[in-house]
Amino acid sequence: MASVELDVPRAASPLADTHAHLDMLEDPAGALARAALAGVSLVMTVVDPTEDADRTFRELDAWRSAAAEMVRGSLGRGSAEEPGPTLVGPPDVRMLVGAHPHNAKDVDDVARSRLSYFADHALVAGVGEIGLDFYRMHSPREKQIEAFESQLELAMRKQMPVVIHCRDAWEDMARILQSWAPCPPRHRGSG
Repeated sequence: MASVELDVPRAASPLADTHAHLDMLEDPAGALARAALAGVSLVMTVVDPTEDADRTFRELDAWRSAAAEMVRGSLGRGSAEEPGPTLVGPPDVRMLVGAHPHNAKDVDDVARSRLSYFADHALVAGVGEIGLDFYRMHSPREKQIEAFESQLELAMRKQMPVVIHCRDAWEDMARILQSWAPCPPRHRGSG
């Protein structure tokens, strides 16, 4: 296994990456190793049941093992006086499972069943990234609303937190969330 060179300052305390997509990366193990060397102790990765969700569940242990080897190969190269946490292995990884609004058109009974199944996995910490995205409209508006509401229902049934994606859909989002109390935390991005 190759070591990882990283030339960024380390944080004074451990960090968390609360919104990753490890399955979309060419080198998830390298990303986890670089995160560890930068002081990241927790990574939340999004897993979409309409995509190759099985990959993350199937390969996560291998990614973490490879990352651990890379980190071990990189330790001892920096100054002993550098501030910040010294992590000896890759970050802890937890998953969020949910169909992104772009994929709402693919949320059918099979996807809902997979989502419910994945939500029971020990490493799954919440339902996300779910919501509405009327900017690009990769899925029709009504399919997005239907998928979002069904995933909110799943989160309530399983007593799980949600991570919400909303772009150019604030009025519909507010209307839907007003019917779901208490209002969950939201992730807001520009893209």
